Amino acid sequence: MPPEILRLISNICLFGTVSETKSADGYALAKVKIDDRVTDFFPVLSQANSFKKHFIPIRVGEQVMVLCPYGEANIGLVFRSIFNKSIKEPSGSTNEREVVTYEDGTTFFYDTKLKELNINAIGAINIVCKEATVKADKLDITATTSNTGNVTIKGTLSVSGKIVGQSGISISGGQGATFDGNITSTGEISDSKGSLTNHTNHGYGRD
Repeated sequence: MPPEILRLISNICLFGTVSETKSADGYALAKVKIDDRVTDFFPVLSQANSFKKHFIPIRVGEQVMVLCPYGEANIGLVFRSIFNKSIKEPSGSTNEREVVTYEDGTTFFYDTKLKELNINAIGAINIVCKEATVKADKLDITATTSNTGNVTIKGTLSVSGKIVGQSGISISGGQGATFDGNITSTGEISDSKGSLTNHTNHGYGRD
């Protein structure tokens, strides 16, 4: 086989290390060091169409494959990326467990054997949507929570701590309210017949 043909064939698929990127400017472009030479900026293979665009910044030191059509080394496409000694598989990965880890430590775990999804977020999680629905057999929340807007509960509300109403508490409909315990007030308590604060009526029924 002629030497020129061998050269072109050997250039079709190459392996190297990213030496420079333009991803910091929002571009998916990278230069790759292959042996003793560095390529031009080549586009990085990404998910990009009218249905979905997924940008993952490529980093210097990432080991990649470069595909050069027809063996022309000045034209290429970067296929990413290859696990290596400096970038190993994320901790906890198994044949049944997918792990996605970001550089700050935020991690997504999904285990098909356990049917369990876990998210470990280092910072805040913000969700903006028009409408949200959560359906679960059981929901446990451990947090100091706040809500802006009205809350409707279609069921029994059980509270093991105090209920504090800064703008008052109003109960209407149904069978009213039943209290089993002491009621302490720093203001006035009244009903439709008047004030109940400090009212004794000397043991007689009220009018």
